[in-house]
Amino acid sequence: MAIELIFINLFINIIPIVVILIPFIFIKKELMKKIYKRIFWGITIFFLVYYILPVIFQFGTPDTLNYGSQNILLGLGYILSRTFSLIINYFQLPLINFGFIFIIAPLISILFLKTQLRTEKGKFKDKLLELSFEVEKSPKDLIIERIKKSNWYEEKQLFKLLIVLLPISMYILTTILKIAGLEIANISDDKTALGWFIEVYFAYLAAFLFGIHLLKSSNAAFRGKFIGERLENQVYSSLITVGTPISILSIVLFLVEYLESFPLILYFFLYFIMAAFIFISYLVIFEPICIIILIKIVNSLKTHKESIIKIKESKIQIKSKLDYRLFIYPLLIGFASSLILLIIGAIGQSISNWVAGGNVQNIINETAFSYTQSFQSAFILEQIQIILNISLMLIMFVIAILIYNSFKIIKNLFINLTIFSFIFIILSFLLGYAIVLFGETIQWITGKLVSTDIFGTSINVYTLRTAFLNANFESKVLYYLAIPYQFSRYIFAIVFIAITIYYINQKFFTKTIKEQKQVIEITYSNINSLPTLNNFEIFNYLIISNPNITIPENERDEIRDIYNKGIDGIFYNELKKDDITENKRLYTTLRYMWNKNWIEFYTPEFAFSFERAELSALYVIYSDGRDVFSYKFKQEQTADPALVAGMFSAITSFIRETTSSTDYLRSIDHGDSKILIEYGNYVFAGLFANMETSEIRSKLKNFVKKFEEKHFKILENWTGITTPFDNDNELVKEIFL
Repeated sequence: MAIELIFINLFINIIPIVVILIPFIFIKKELMKKIYKRIFWGITIFFLVYYILPVIFQFGTPDTLNYGSQNILLGLGYILSRTFSLIINYFQLPLINFGFIFIIAPLISILFLKTQLRTEKGKFKDKLLELSFEVEKSPKDLIIERIKKSNWYEEKQLFKLLIVLLPISMYILTTILKIAGLEIANISDDKTALGWFIEVYFAYLAAFLFGIHLLKSSNAAFRGKFIGERLENQVYSSLITVGTPISILSIVLFLVEYLESFPLILYFFLYFIMAAFIFISYLVIFEPICIIILIKIVNSLKTHKESIIKIKESKIQIKSKLDYRLFIYPLLIGFASSLILLIIGAIGQSISNWVAGGNVQNIINETAFSYTQSFQSAFILEQIQIILNISLMLIMFVIAILIYNSFKIIKNLFINLTIFSFIFIILSFLLGYAIVLFGETIQWITGKLVSTDIFGTSINVYTLRTAFLNANFESKVLYYLAIPYQFSRYIFAIVFIAITIYYINQKFFTKTIKEQKQVIEITYSNINSLPTLNNFEIFNYLIISNPNITIPENERDEIRDIYNKGIDGIFYNELKKDDITENKRLYTTLRYMWNKNWIEFYTPEFAFSFERAELSALYVIYSDGRDVFSYKFKQEQTADPALVAGMFSAITSFIRETTSSTDYLRSIDHGDSKILIEYGNYVFAGLFANMETSEIRSKLKNFVKKFEEKHFKILENWTGITTPFDNDNELVKEIFL
């Protein structure tokens, strides 16, 4: 019988994991499987840390969820309710708590940029003009590509740093608690403030580290140097080198000073690790959006004059002209959002009252860890949690969709969000719902071990109930430290969801304009509605042909001509005529082609300019020093490829031996001649040019990547035969010319 009880207990308590795993069995698409794997492991770890782990520290006789008779269906209903409540609580982490991180991190990136640029000569705004980023693909395409690759390298680096810094900063945190006169008690003590603040603390630390990481992932470059990559390498290596021994020392000090509170400290260490894992598992999805936010902020810091880029005789505006009459849209969105908050909030509260039989407050009062709860109250609590949390997320998504529609009309995100936020916050206070968005929450959720006879009066089943721990402290030290997070996380979450919805399906097209002394790269995004003729005249839209269609044979030559020109992108000004009647006819033609889905219209998002570099030659060399491939941009370049390969190997070996450096040689500067070097898994490439710019550095990196992807099977066990690479001149022309 004892063995049977063990199996019954295991079966009942493993039900949440089984329920979460079931959908995975029916998923057929590989991409969706990989996404669901991240979600599954995140929920599983969340369940184990948030609910199961505290049970280890709960000694003594557990509370009893009294029911008095057997009702297996009701018992399973309770377990399933707790499971769905668990899932909804889990999704609040990425959707609500992490929204703060994803909005603040780009702002922190700006501060790091300012610090990095301060050492350079010139004014900050002038230096901003020389700052560039990379947006190769639309966020959706980039997310799909990264999920398919399942390369966790960047995430692992960030995760490792978060864990290394945890003991140090936790020790500092507990010291703050002592100075503030607050207690560090045990897991069942309602007086500890550490649990409440740990969520806030994680958001601050993750935003700081992610802000550094964003500069690298966005390929932030200044005057040909990738400052983001350099900054992250410096900070990460320094923090890990110095932080690891200090972290070990901090752990020892914890054990000495807080031995009686060891279970609590261990619990929150593991909570932090859980939050860090869930955070990095969502980076692949949300990081591309954060990069766009960062670039948009940098672009907005440039003056109006600087944002006008002259191309031949036309002007392309990176800042769209604003029709101030359109400001009515974010005003209306602010009013509508307040109404949605009021209506959905009231409906959610009414349903909760109905489910609880009008005793919501009594049931909530019984949720404290130190209270005894009845089975009915525990069951109803899970249902109330589901209803209220769904109401909250529904409010956020509906408001985010409204803001998204406002973005489509006014593309200036700053004006949209400023007007919306002002109206929404003011009305939330007036309607009495400010406490929902900005209220002081000093509770966190956990699991409490309980027993119940619901599955049989002769079977004592041990399971969990949801419990809340309070941080009831007199001192306001931690409260003041938490204000930035506590009062902004819901607004930031709404804003980030809206920006994500807006940009996730945006298509991007980068057009390179080569002038005599500079290269201009303009990144365009598609517009979803047909512009008016007047808008065509004002904004000079870029016209892009749909590569997936074929124009019917019976269509006019004019349509074929526009389509062919639009394959590489053509501006409206290059098609329009001097005659007004002809322009009206052109507009009719463009409208016809747009309705047929043959063309799309794009408007500028941001642009970067570079000094135009003159390229001399490109050499691809195998990792052991053998010459693989070479290309001459100038005929007068006569260097022997084998000689160049030997030179690179000799210089690299010399530098490593004399400096004991483990880093790769990235460039060689010889006055008016520069050699840029990029490394792959099997080969490295050296590009000879008159100057180093981030544009050609990015192109070189892209070339190495595509070269290895194209010849992966050959390079894996290369025999020295170069004939497979004879046709790679076309790859060079595609990327560099």
